[in-house]
Amino acid sequence: MASHDSASEEDLEIARILDERHSKNTTKSTKTALKAFVKAAGNVAELQDK
Repeated sequence: MASHDSASEEDLEIARILDERHSKNTTKSTKTALKAFVKAAGNVAELQDK
């Protein structure tokens, strides 16, 4: 891995912090999207049963 240290510790820390912020912002919308997807999948399953 020594050949791959182009990213400094500081860069990695910044990336990690940004990723955490992004995760917090997207958790709610992801849950909403999952609910919508599950509902749609349920509708498709019902149609296939008929």
